[in-house]
Amino acid sequence: MIRKAISVDVQAIHSLINLAAIQGKVLPRSKNEIKEIIDSFFVWVEDGKVIGCCSLEIYSKKLAEVRSLIVLPRYQNKGIGTKLLKACLDRAKHENVYELLAVTERDHLFETLGFQKCLNNQWPMFIRI
Repeated sequence: MIRKAISVDVQAIHSLINLAAIQGKVLPRSKNEIKEIIDSFFVWVEDGKVIGCCSLEIYSKKLAEVRSLIVLPRYQNKGIGTKLLKACLDRAKHENVYELLAVTERDHLFETLGFQKCLNNQWPMFIRI
């Protein structure tokens, strides 16, 4: 089940991010940073445990960034990442954000939702909404 993150999710989100950061998949983030921006996160909860997260950090009406898209390995390839990403896209549309930025190596997932590479077919990827 997907839902907006709340303060009790900070530790679980931090653990997910640390695990992925060790593997070089995302940038590390401190608990304090996560706590300060907890309202930017969506989480996927299964059996009472946070098993995935994604944040939408809105910089202005022109630009927001999708960050920290993570799903625990044993839950991957079940559409959870796509649903978390769609939640971010929906929020961006609701907030009337013009363009989303994503720096990712998961090209296919983002391309299926309309993101395109911009700089000589390199990252970052953008989508206008």
